[in-house]
Amino acid sequence: FQRFGCEPAVVGEMAAMGIHAMWVAILCRVALAHPSSMTCNYDCMAQYTPGSTFGLMYGVPTIGATSGDTCKITTDIPQDGYAPDVSYTVTVTSLVPLAQKVTASSGLFSGSTSSNAGTKETSHSHTWTAPSSLSGSVSFRALCGDSQEMWYATEVSANIGTGPFTTATTSTTESTAAADAETLPLGVEIGPSVHLFSELQGSSVDVQVTGSTAGWLGIGFSLGSTVSMTGGTGGGCDAFICSDGEVKRYWITSYSQPSGGVSVPGASCSVLSGRTVMRFQRTLAARTSTEIHVTPGTEQMVIWAFGSSAALSYHQANRGGSMVDFATLEATGVSKEVSAVLYLHLIFMAISWGTLLPWGVAIANRTRSVSNARPGAWFQWHKKLHAWMA
Repeated sequence: FQRFGCEPAVVGEMAAMGIHAMWVAILCRVALAHPSSMTCNYDCMAQYTPGSTFGLMYGVPTIGATSGDTCKITTDIPQDGYAPDVSYTVTVTSLVPLAQKVTASSGLFSGSTSSNAGTKETSHSHTWTAPSSLSGSVSFRALCGDSQEMWYATEVSANIGTGPFTTATTSTTESTAAADAETLPLGVEIGPSVHLFSELQGSSVDVQVTGSTAGWLGIGFSLGSTVSMTGGTGGGCDAFICSDGEVKRYWITSYSQPSGGVSVPGASCSVLSGRTVMRFQRTLAARTSTEIHVTPGTEQMVIWAFGSSAALSYHQANRGGSMVDFATLEATGVSKEVSAVLYLHLIFMAISWGTLLPWGVAIANRTRSVSNARPGAWFQWHKKLHAWMA
């Protein structure tokens, strides 16, 4: 080096720097041995199979040549399939303590499509939330490894359930931006701050309704074109109500608080960003005499109501309805029809309070001191007029 003008001290410093840089490079390569340090989604993970090239770290050029218990994925998803928006446990195990990365083709691990176990362990459980869509399957891929070895986990898949789901109805009181934005393709406002979303799925329809408060929320399907909780033709209303963290289906035939509802399998009743969100799936056809069919391509009456408390209670003025076409999800607002009985009630109330009551007061005030009048006559007329008013 002295031939090139380098002093011994400088040469020594350069050598030390070179060795330092070499160790930094080696340590960086070793750090990449942990799968958790990899930026790799579900599609990226497809390139790693038993015996395939790895090369992301020093000393581990290939993935282990076998699969099985060396790195294994298991889930608690029921055999009949997953339910939308429900959380399940995806567990990755290995024969020796290793770091791990697991990815999913759909759904989320705490807001991401992948989850990591950065410390070495033989088993780690990851919470996975199923997608909202009621179609398709999901697959999981994983790697287990460290600076000495890397193993591939055989891919595990699960289908969407056909119902009834074995997973219970879910309820949540905390909102996340991802969940709040996760809605179905078509949406329409059917009332003040009440929105209906839907997606046709063959012989069924996936329905989501969001309210304007954190209280109970319900919608109903009825025949005819009038807004009525007992059905537009008086035959009954097929209602879905989200209250106390559960979605139940009711057949309503009277103007009283519904009771005896049946839990809807796979449905969800949640509060997101201070607004109740109800989600359920139902068949288009009416399977029994206490159900109303859904008619895509033809408008039909959909009523709605909500309350201020989580428990089902009187809705006050918070109710209405719209004519909805589930093929295009277009809605036409409908005013609640006023019956003849209500008109008669208004007429008689006007006569009573506008005529009989003032006359009763006037007679009491003006005739009690009339000379030559029969004693107590004024009071008799006063009493009769008020009795007629009542």
